[in-house]
Amino acid sequence: MMKRLITLFSFSITVAFFTVHQARAHETINFTGTIEINIKVPEEKTLLYWTCNMHPSVEMDNPGKCPVCAMDLVPVYEKGTEAEEMIIKEDVRGEAVISQWGHEETNGNFDEAIFNFGFGAETSECGEPLEEFTVKVSSYRENKYTIKSEEFPFDLCEDGMSAVVQRILNKYGKTVQDALGLDECFSVTDGSGTTASGKIVSFAMRHISKGKVTITEHSDKIRFKVDPILKTFDAGFQNKKEYPMKILGNLELPRQDSQIH
Repeated sequence: MMKRLITLFSFSITVAFFTVHQARAHETINFTGTIEINIKVPEEKTLLYWTCNMHPSVEMDNPGKCPVCAMDLVPVYEKGTEAEEMIIKEDVRGEAVISQWGHEETNGNFDEAIFNFGFGAETSECGEPLEEFTVKVSSYRENKYTIKSEEFPFDLCEDGMSAVVQRILNKYGKTVQDALGLDECFSVTDGSGTTASGKIVSFAMRHISKGKVTITEHSDKIRFKVDPILKTFDAGFQNKKEYPMKILGNLELPRQDSQIH
């Protein structure tokens, strides 16, 4: 009888340990943060005259050949100001599903995380309805760092973050329209959009491999940056213009706000 009790007791401990170990393998945590989008808009260049590289004293109103050496003339532009920067800052929130979170030996580190960004139904600056929307963004820790690191880099899926940024760009369509000098509002879906007059707007996110997670006592702070390009074209993909972007993300996952699965 005693042997049977010991066996049952041992089995109970094993099951309890296994259950806790497995239960803490995945947690759902509410996160908050901000996404900041910076777009550099260069000033339009003003053409002054055409000149020759070999004979700078030559100043012509139209392109052509240098009257001295017959070399092609090159344009000379007025020196403009620095490019203006349009900044959009949007508060974000959602749920993060963490893998390998909560084990004592991991120091709160995680191998993978899926961030579910939640956007409520709202109206864009251009008066267009935006539906309630959830974007799933997967991320993972770089394997060369140990799970006990208090600070470690991680990667974010560019497809998911592209959808997050597109939603924010569509929300602030009038701001973007005015900054880029577009004639009409636009909406970007799956990387591109077209205005009613045929103007094409194209956006492509780059892979985010420079993210950083910092483990603190009460929360984990996540920061990332990526530099994609926003492009505009006339109908038929003519007259291309490129606008450098800088996207900064700051997310925070509190330690005490977790639901164990």
